Amino acid sequence: MKVKRKLFGLWTGELTAALVFAALWIGYLNEFSHLDFYLPTFSRVYAFIILEFILFQGSL
Repeated sequence: MKVKRKLFGLWTGELTAALVFAALWIGYLNEFSHLDFYLPTFSRVYAFIILEFILFQGSL
């Protein structure tokens, strides 16, 4: 029973982190329009996609 509770906490934490990071990324893009030259560059978007992939993979 302890293992199930621990695993449940881990996958929900990973999923929550993925959703929060996505919301923050979108929020930053909308709020800080003066950073349009910095945030949506290919390298930053690629790193963000890799981060999201790892977090979603961890939640599965």
